[in-house]
Amino acid sequence: MNRVRRKLNFDYMFCVKLRDLSGANTNIHVYEWCDNYIKSNININNDLNWKGIFVYGNLVFQKRRKLWQELTISNMCKDIPQAYLGDFNDILSQDEKVGIHPQPRIYLETFRRFVDDNGLIDVNLKGSKYTWFSNPRNNVITRERLDRVLVNWKWLQIYQDVTLRASSAVSSDHCALILDTQRRVRIKKEFRFEAYWAEHEECKEVIKKSWQMDEGNGNCWNQFTKKRIRCKREMMKLSSRKKGRWSIGNGAEVDICEDNWVAGTGKLGRGKVGGIRRVSELIREGEGWDMNKIMDIFPGDVADLITKTPISLINQKDFFL
Repeated sequence: MNRVRRKLNFDYMFCVKLRDLSGANTNIHVYEWCDNYIKSNININNDLNWKGIFVYGNLVFQKRRKLWQELTISNMCKDIPQAYLGDFNDILSQDEKVGIHPQPRIYLETFRRFVDDNGLIDVNLKGSKYTWFSNPRNNVITRERLDRVLVNWKWLQIYQDVTLRASSAVSSDHCALILDTQRRVRIKKEFRFEAYWAEHEECKEVIKKSWQMDEGNGNCWNQFTKKRIRCKREMMKLSSRKKGRWSIGNGAEVDICEDNWVAGTGKLGRGKVGGIRRVSELIREGEGWDMNKIMDIFPGDVADLITKTPISLINQKDFFL
């Protein structure tokens, strides 16, 4: 690996050693490349071969349109499995952008034509709806889904259980995409009371409220069973809230200090927050983050992370990722 690092002119490397049956045998043969794409033949675990084209769409529309034309003309084997992956710097619809200015219609039509001409399907993205965000301009952060994976029907027949997930953006204005081609078997976890739950203020109140609700007529055992099931359900919700990360809509449901909501870090913890409690108090409705209030309350590094955290400008409800 040190030899590979030196050839790539990297200063450092990070290598995770193989343990037992972890990892996979992946063969990648690069056969053509330029500044805006890398074409390769890929085989994972001796499965069927497929063509992987890693794309970077030029920021200049005229150059980007030329790239789509070149890729379409050179795609002589549309009947073999293929996938286009990367930062396309284009979107397929206005729904994939939030900001001051809408996407020009010709941009949308040109990119859609590229997708249609090559018989490609956009892999559904889980997690964040947008994969790129700008620096604040007039207190508004533009968000777009510039990164994606486009595949043809032949590729989808091989990997029918494919999932694509957007991770949090860390040290970048783009979210990393994780393409998982393996089927995941979910094993239901047995419910157990976790000791750390008792550390949260809400824990006692959740248990008390769940246990005191009236179950109507019925024998004692049936009432006990219903109360226990409801208490278990509410405790699992509380656990999810403490472990999960919020995607910010209007911010009304999210506690500034106790919930995970800031991209690139964990809970902020109790501190000097100017007497406010909900994230909604840091938002200007329809405009984005209240930059002045955030800069006044939080240290510079924390304020920077907050302003880079994606937020809906159409006042959607908050939800868990």
